[in-house]
Amino acid sequence: MEEVEKNKKSKLKYFLIYTICFGFLFIICFLVYFFKHKKNFFGYIDGINQHYLIFLYIGKWLREIFKGIFITHTGIPLWNIGIGYGADILTSNGGYIPDLFNWLSVFFPEKFSEFGFNFTVVLKFYITGLAFSYYGFYKKQPAWAVLVGSIVYTFSGVMYIAFYETFFMNPMYIFPFVMVGVEKLLKENKPIVYIISLSYMFINYFYFAYMTAILVVIYYILSFIFDKDIENKSLKNFFKTGIKFFLYSLLAMGISALFLLPILLVITKIGRLDINYYLPVLYEKWYYKCFIAGMADSFYMPRNCFIGFGAISIPCIILLFLQKKKNTKLKVEFILATIRTLYSICWKSF
Repeated sequence: MEEVEKNKKSKLKYFLIYTICFGFLFIICFLVYFFKHKKNFFGYIDGINQHYLIFLYIGKWLREIFKGIFITHTGIPLWNIGIGYGADILTSNGGYIPDLFNWLSVFFPEKFSEFGFNFTVVLKFYITGLAFSYYGFYKKQPAWAVLVGSIVYTFSGVMYIAFYETFFMNPMYIFPFVMVGVEKLLKENKPIVYIISLSYMFINYFYFAYMTAILVVIYYILSFIFDKDIENKSLKNFFKTGIKFFLYSLLAMGISALFLLPILLVITKIGRLDINYYLPVLYEKWYYKCFIAGMADSFYMPRNCFIGFGAISIPCIILLFLQKKKNTKLKVEFILATIRTLYSICWKSF
């Protein structure tokens, strides 16, 4: 009983320290600048014309649902003649309705919706750090290491995308839950966290889930090779467990199909799929010149993307590779991730 109370107090202490650190850093890193220049936390193009407008619309829609059920008894509105030439509400906003942060819009009338949307951006930053903390504590890391990792993860240059494409913040706070799910399934044979988190990733956007699935495969292979707490490392068990991951991934996709399939059907009919956007195998020279700078700070990549980890990353990388015969898995993960960021691919723009 005393151990439980002690654990609760330590977690509460960590939560308070993280909240204070987050608040201080968010103020000096972002809030001072945005207040000084009287700017919102979302950009002009997709920020206003897409993400903010959908946030505003979902708030109105949820209030209409509440009114239709409890006051006018007209049911749930599922069709809106004002969307294009008339469209299904769930299909048109399918990638945004499952985003629980958009549900907060129900509490913000139209005149306060701008404030509400800014609030969700801050909240997503905050939750991202807590999600990473959950993963860190599950991996039984010391509290100070979890705190440093969560701060670096939350305030890395990658998160700058929040001020251009706020929707792209979602995989950042979902991904740590997926990784915990992978660990639980791999080492405890408990699939629930993996299924729920991956399903939610699919519901948010299939591209996020697709990229996550690639990382899961790599993480699974490296974990099976390097993690010492996996008892049976036979080739038979490797494929047996891999089949489990595949089947549970299909289950997660199936659960998300209610939202995923209508969106995919719409996407297959949009004109942007026919636009060829070519990228060569390698980036331009300036990319490689700025890559080290991106490791220490951040820099802007093509197509509204950022690369950046934070100033602390370089000394951490040096210390990592100075440790002989330690953290082999982490070294391999870092090398593979770095190699991946050094080349481009040919693809079609969505």
